[in-house]
Amino acid sequence: MFFVAWSLHCFIFAMLTTGFASQSSMCRVATALWLVTYVVNIGMILVENMWKYARSLDHARYRQ
Repeated sequence: MFFVAWSLHCFIFAMLTTGFASQSSMCRVATALWLVTYVVNIGMILVENMWKYARSLDHARYRQ
């Protein structure tokens, strides 16, 4: 799992480097939009996991 996550982050870094180093403003805009979308999706995943964790703690408290 660590290798998969590390590979994904390396790929994202390479895409960002290539996109922002481009001379084309359209390529830079597309890269910026892609970055914002990626960050929002990661944020949504983290919030969803936090809610699941909080609910599991709540259910564990009522079971005792």
